[in-house]
Amino acid sequence: MNLLIIDMQPQFLSSVEIIPRVQREIKRAIEQKENIIYVEYIDDNYNRYSRTHPELTNLTRNYDRTYGCFKRQDDGSQEVYKLICRYGLGQRFRVCGVQSTACVYYTVNGILSKIESEFVMVADALNAVAKEYLIRSFDSFRKLGCDIVNDELIYTY
Repeated sequence: MNLLIIDMQPQFLSSVEIIPRVQREIKRAIEQKENIIYVEYIDDNYNRYSRTHPELTNLTRNYDRTYGCFKRQDDGSQEVYKLICRYGLGQRFRVCGVQSTACVYYTVNGILSKIESEFVMVADALNAVAKEYLIRSFDSFRKLGCDIVNDELIYTY
């Protein structure tokens, strides 16, 4: 299983409120010896908007199963796919991050179009610019065949 963390950068204000829940998922991934993949948004000139929240990256500073990639558009699937191929990371993902109706959705959908994969969307570790968009995104993920779990259910997966 890979933990896929999408766009947890300070310029995305909706990321701030889910930091504790993403930290929980990082700690769980480390405990279970899972790969952790950070995806960060950059602009067309390869300038980073900002790095992933340090409250998250500090947890993985000395963890050797940490990977990262930069994307210039909402869909980061090509960059994640390259990591999967280069490092043999597998095709099962637990996903958290922002924006669930844009970057998260397009990345998951893009990966599914490239390789057969399984996705578990951690509901309380996802966010969007508005709650109604977040709720709407769960239906979109279900239509893609993704499982939607919360902290109480994730242990049963």
